[in-house]
Amino acid sequence: MKPVAQHAWRSLTLAQVQEIARVSAQALAGSPAVHHMGITVGLTGELGTGKTAFAQSFIKSLADGESQRVISPTYAILHIYPTQPEVRHGDWYRLSSVDELEAIGCAEYLEAPGINLVEWIRQVPEALPAEWIEVVLTGERELRDLSIRVFGERWFKLVNESFWVVCTEALASAVVDD
Repeated sequence: MKPVAQHAWRSLTLAQVQEIARVSAQALAGSPAVHHMGITVGLTGELGTGKTAFAQSFIKSLADGESQRVISPTYAILHIYPTQPEVRHGDWYRLSSVDELEAIGCAEYLEAPGINLVEWIRQVPEALPAEWIEVVLTGERELRDLSIRVFGERWFKLVNESFWVVCTEALASAVVDD
């Protein structure tokens, strides 16, 4: 499936990636559709590209305070945070099938209201929802590239009208590619 929209930022510091995570979370949390239907945001990229750092900033920005402890769900597979809306942070690195997702009870969350924030989402391609947002991180150490891709029409309007704007405004110093 091809994305209906895509936007990319080049040569970002980790702090800038975390800022995109923060403003993205706020934009999604402000959408009534997310509270009623739910959304899946998949984080993809190689080891060390900043997926967990993105997730930590994203979740902390929706918590009742920066003191919310956010840890990688690598071994637990799923952590649920009592944010508004609820965030379910998953890591599918060790999974390979929908059967495994169902066996551990994760599949039911993909249709629930709130936000599914899933690292390594492409490990189980048959579980990808028809409509979702993908955050692709490449590079490591000093500078990273970040792309946001929208799959399906449901989220196109939200992302096209506010997501790009808040991310770009937050990163006025970053180079932007359409």
